[in-house]
Amino acid sequence: MNMRVIVGAVLGIVAVAAGASAQKDTRGVTRTEIVLGMHTDLSGPAATYGVSSSNAVKMRFDEANDKGGIHGRKIRLVVEDTQYQVPRAVQAGTKLITRDRIFAMVAGLGTPMNNALFKDQLDAGVPNLFPLSAARSMFEPFHKLKFYGAATYVDQVRAGINYFATKKGKKAVCAMYQDTDFGKEVVDGVQAQIDKLKLKLVETVTHKPTDQDFTAPITKLKSAGCDLVVLGTIVRDSIVPYATARKIGWTDVDFLGSAATYDLFVAAAQGGVTEGLYAMGLTDMPYRDTLGPSAQAWFDRYKERYKVDPNIGAIYGHVAADLTAVALEGGSRADTRHLRPCDGVDQGLPRHLQRTGGELRARQAPGRELLLPGGRQGRPLGATDGPVGVLIPRRVAHEPRGRRCARPRSVAGTMVPSPKRPVMRSTARASRSRRTASASSNPS
Repeated sequence: MNMRVIVGAVLGIVAVAAGASAQKDTRGVTRTEIVLGMHTDLSGPAATYGVSSSNAVKMRFDEANDKGGIHGRKIRLVVEDTQYQVPRAVQAGTKLITRDRIFAMVAGLGTPMNNALFKDQLDAGVPNLFPLSAARSMFEPFHKLKFYGAATYVDQVRAGINYFATKKGKKAVCAMYQDTDFGKEVVDGVQAQIDKLKLKLVETVTHKPTDQDFTAPITKLKSAGCDLVVLGTIVRDSIVPYATARKIGWTDVDFLGSAATYDLFVAAAQGGVTEGLYAMGLTDMPYRDTLGPSAQAWFDRYKERYKVDPNIGAIYGHVAADLTAVALEGGSRADTRHLRPCDGVDQGLPRHLQRTGGELRARQAPGRELLLPGGRQGRPLGATDGPVGVLIPRRVAHEPRGRRCARPRSVAGTMVPSPKRPVMRSTARASRSRRTASASSNPS
């Protein structure tokens, strides 16, 4: 995946901000400010992601504003709490689009929530920038206002299942998932991979995101003889089912979550009840002593401001905000009479993560990989048991000959290191013996 290409395409969309002073009807842009919106979970079951990601987004934009803004325009961020509920997300989206008249939506959290807003949002001409969802609907079907930058839930679980089937001999695959668009996306990945491996989906169970008692579904999966349970879960509904399985003595089974399970709050669950849980990750956990100087400085600024260590959600939020800011800065310098999104880039981006069949490949370039962490032998979720395989998205975006595309000088964030901006490592680290809690909110 090429973040330079992604930002170049975003730059073409947001470049209109540079000419806002001459275009009075440009939504969300005046001579003095650019209004951006974010719908997220601040008080529901995914709040550990929502609070930390929104904190990081605010911090990145505030730092830009402290330096004078985007060529004289300050970024005003409007954040709305959805509590991870679709009706509340619709209300929040309607407010952001119609009342606040935002220029773009940044880092919106949740597959069902993004899906529910897409029609009205895109009809209103509001770009959807780097949502905190790995569903294919974030870039399919193609729309020039959809921008997304990570591997999908489908590719994640396919890679994980392939690992467990080929390396650990797992054959009885089961699935436990939320009865939501997110959960169904995970199950699609499960079904695709077991079909490829000619295995059978032995059993499935569903639940609501707010459920708290998982005794019955775990008992059902145990009775079915599952040796691998793939989770379409987030935080609390990852912790409780796994702890329930271990409590009833079900130990001859592995549990695998998507990147939505990959969180320090899960790793640091009280009493070590998540020891041994696996999850797919998009980047390493932000342990301060494993970071480079720039990333450590970012870590320290976040902790000083919010009085808590940043978690994985903070990284996602920072990357989304940083890519947006870089694109806005480039767009503001551009001559909007000539700047256009390149056709090849626009058409390629929504397909930039073509499904690879879930193949795990070793020793690929860092920054374009899915880590397969494990929590065994005292390792926190986010460490690895040894060498890991990686899933590499194929790039299809290109620049047609003769087209003039905007190109930023540098791109910060998880995928493309920049010495001037905080960057999180995305290569596998050696296993760690400590377990660190740094959740930024109560996930209940």
